[in-house]
Amino acid sequence: MSKLSTLLPASGTSNFVASGILPNGIPVALKADGTIEAVNTTLPASIPLASSVTYSTNGQTNENKIAFDPNVAGQFVIAYKDYGTTSGAGVAVVGTITGTTLTFGTPVVFKAKASKIKIAFDPSTTGKFALIYKDDNSPNYATSIVGSLTGTTITFGTETVFNSTSSYHNSISFDPNTAGKFVVAYEDRNNSSYATAVVGTVSGTTITYGTPVVFNANEARYLNVAFDPNTANKILVAYADDFPNGYGKSIVGTVSGNSITFGTAVTFHATGVTRDIFLSVDPNAAGKFAIAYEAVSSTQGRAVVGLITGTAISFGASVEYRSQMYDNAITYNPNVANEFIIFTRGTAGAAILVGKVSGTAITFSEESPLAGTMAEIDIAMNPNAAGQFISTYRSSTNSNYGTAVVGRVEVLGGDPTNLTETNFIGTSTSTYADGETASVMLQGGITTNQTGLTAGSTYYVQPDGTLATSAGTPSVEAGKALSATSLFLSDTPVASGGGGAWEVIQSQTVSSSVTSVVFNTGVTGYTHYKLLFTCYYSGHTTATTIWVSSDGGSTYEGNSWKAAQTTVKSDGIAANNAGWASSGGKLGINRYNNQHATTQYLSAEVIFTGLTEGVWTHANSDCINYVSNTTASAASTFAIMPTTTAYNAIKISEVNSTVTIDSGTFTLYGIKNS
Repeated sequence: MSKLSTLLPASGTSNFVASGILPNGIPVALKADGTIEAVNTTLPASIPLASSVTYSTNGQTNENKIAFDPNVAGQFVIAYKDYGTTSGAGVAVVGTITGTTLTFGTPVVFKAKASKIKIAFDPSTTGKFALIYKDDNSPNYATSIVGSLTGTTITFGTETVFNSTSSYHNSISFDPNTAGKFVVAYEDRNNSSYATAVVGTVSGTTITYGTPVVFNANEARYLNVAFDPNTANKILVAYADDFPNGYGKSIVGTVSGNSITFGTAVTFHATGVTRDIFLSVDPNAAGKFAIAYEAVSSTQGRAVVGLITGTAISFGASVEYRSQMYDNAITYNPNVANEFIIFTRGTAGAAILVGKVSGTAITFSEESPLAGTMAEIDIAMNPNAAGQFISTYRSSTNSNYGTAVVGRVEVLGGDPTNLTETNFIGTSTSTYADGETASVMLQGGITTNQTGLTAGSTYYVQPDGTLATSAGTPSVEAGKALSATSLFLSDTPVASGGGGAWEVIQSQTVSSSVTSVVFNTGVTGYTHYKLLFTCYYSGHTTATTIWVSSDGGSTYEGNSWKAAQTTVKSDGIAANNAGWASSGGKLGINRYNNQHATTQYLSAEVIFTGLTEGVWTHANSDCINYVSNTTASAASTFAIMPTTTAYNAIKISEVNSTVTIDSGTFTLYGIKNS
């Protein structure tokens, strides 16, 4: 941990540079370089899948392509080539997802015979999408058409040709910053199969095109195009260049009106033929993208992350994600920074896996397999449901029907996380992009941009960055809720890596009756310990007792303390002073119980100096105990004990073993030497 943490103000806001996207109100962690990042899990533990649903039962479906309408929650369109009773027609169908349930409308034919189908929604216009395809009736022209949604009904406009010859390996992407504008990249069979791009504009259901631009004067295949949503008028194209060599390349284009200018192409794979290239741009980080592809010489599935600066591209290292694959599809997760999902198939079957990006480095999760044999695959993330996606494919084990399945990238409590016991510093005050200066409400302050809190409850930061009333792993207290939207952030300072700062060792919450609370994990390596707890207890007893153990909690020592105590009572009785006990006894936190009630409240702080072998252990305890507003006591205890062994566990229990702790919160802190 950086010692920058020691420079943090005690409360209020402070500015840091964001590393990755920071959603509004998210718990943030301080990194060693002084930047901050959202608390989250690094990789998902599982990707659960719902039951598959068929959307076409006419017969074989090919080229199954899916796109979500970002403006209508849970609505999407699948376009495909239907080899059933319609004999190779281009067909589109509206789907709706509710929870994990898929329902479909009536399929609509947009072309009697079509292939090379691609689909994209206009994010600026609700219910508006475009299809590009090859007209399989003579003369096989490259064609486009606009579709409009009304509920689950699709209506189509008039076809528009964008290339008066056959066109293969085409791709389409809408500009998220300009309504109705899109770019098509394609292999122009009328011009030596050169890589070509053209700007299209939608007005109503009519499409007009600008002048096509050749950006690669070689035969090109497997073209994929995507706008960068974070940079106006910027597109990226990935493709296989100069067949039969087929090296993987990408190039940046700048759109102005209905024209495009291109920079210089950059190679991302130069060790043989590259095919099945799919591209996705990170919506959470300007200029960042990922490419998934097949390295043909080895049949490996590989992925690489690139960064755009102006019109220049730099790539990280290419990473193998599968030793053998036939095809794949990739999409960034719009709801989680630096995370993308790959749908792939090969000799080992079909599977979903997640890639986590740090800079340009990629780490992959384990595969989550899909049952059955399939082909003609695609995948899309639901922009309105965190972590949810839909995979589409032709099911070879179910009559080659068009099939869809819902999945979710889930975060589980045991997932790897960037949260530690010491790096939580507060919550973001707004939403910030990667590299932006971000304001953080620090510990000791009040954050007011939360939702769904219960006033009076203590909340803990979870490994995935959410808040909950029970501790996660590691245990990190966030603070106490003041209302449904505000949280008083705990003011325990972030550990500096030594030098006297308190850090959380462990925190426990008791919600049902227990006879004791034990801390026996991580209770080593500290010079000082502080135990804070607040609890309710039932029954009549005189003291809560602190015990220590040298064998991890198998046996406890609590009868060797030498102590003096002062108790002040609220009923006017003189202070109760217990003199120095020269003989051994218990370290008891005395309570005033002259006026007994069924349930009593105790809040205490105990500080230990030294639990190591060969020194005297010193403990100070301060507490307040009350039965009612008029019946209470406060007590202070000073105690020492010779330590003949090193202690590594602490227990809190009642003197009377029949008395239980009914509920409470217990936190143990420690200080390490520099």
